[in-house]
Amino acid sequence: MERVRYGCRILSAVLAVQLSMVISTVAQSTAPAWESVDEGRLLNPQDGDWMSYRRTYDVTGFSPLKQINRDNVDELRLVWAHSMGDGSRWV
Repeated sequence: MERVRYGCRILSAVLAVQLSMVISTVAQSTAPAWESVDEGRLLNPQDGDWMSYRRTYDVTGFSPLKQINRDNVDELRLVWAHSMGDGSRWV
């Protein structure tokens, strides 16, 4: 019985190492290149960037993206909610 437990521990360790190698390889191959955030990027964010509260310093919350419009806005649905632990939800 002790040999079986020892064998299971070795197998678990080998599988853990292999899994970490696969995760590391996938993360390296799919991670986008890091772009630093400077004052210019904060003042003039790209269309899809929301790096500050309500997207820009004028806090209008305007998005120049066009995927959601008057024709399809009624198709939006809740996709996540977080329980605050007091029975309320943060949506």
